Amino acid sequence: ELDPTLGEAHASLALVYLYTDRQQGPAALRELERAIELRPNYADAFIWLCWTQLLLGQPEMAMLSSRRAVELNPLSVEAGGNLASSLQANGDYELALAENQRVLDIQPGWQSALLGQGLLLYELGRLQEAEAVLADVSVPWAKSAAQDTLALVHVASGNDLRSRELLAEAEAEGRWFSMSLINAAMGQKEQAIEALEQVDEWDDWSTLALRYFYPDVWATIKDDPRFGAVVRKLDNAWGVGAD
Repeated sequence: ELDPTLGEAHASLALVYLYTDRQQGPAALRELERAIELRPNYADAFIWLCWTQLLLGQPEMAMLSSRRAVELNPLSVEAGGNLASSLQANGDYELALAENQRVLDIQPGWQSALLGQGLLLYELGRLQEAEAVLADVSVPWAKSAAQDTLALVHVASGNDLRSRELLAEAEAEGRWFSMSLINAAMGQKEQAIEALEQVDEWDDWSTLALRYFYPDVWATIKDDPRFGAVVRKLDNAWGVGAD
């Protein structure tokens, strides 16, 4: 109201829209696009635009936004991390891993980048390396992502005992998304679908994971009509298709 030409204000309003209970994704996109229109070299707006586009299921657009963010601020670990995630979302794992390593060179030990590295190593079948990376990773915004991916590493490695222990931990803690993911990896399709239907809160991690990560695992249940219904619930949670 005081200054409608202030790009920073529009970008901040976008985050309010994105993370209120109503999760107004399309409104957030509009505000970020307006912020960039007002301030074309605003790197943070491109960083947040990329993240919003990923959450709303626009990986190709996210790639463009993340590349621009890196151009504007190549030393930003958030910009580089988003570019790595965008590359992964578009299926380019090797380039994603290289960008992720560039981020770790800038800020060694950054937990989000280590999680990304572990995910990519898992997808590339480099299971021992993935296990070593993920063993001590803790990323608050991604909750149990490292633990769940370790469970998948154990499934792929044939370590049924450890994967079942991690599944039991997820069940004891009521982590429905984790239960769905691990069950799907273990070939327990009905349990995977039933658990996925119980997810009632789509946060950043579960949204990205269902949309882009673990494609071979989700492929085991993707043809079930109930999976499509869950994706529609996910879209609705972010306002996709509602505006």
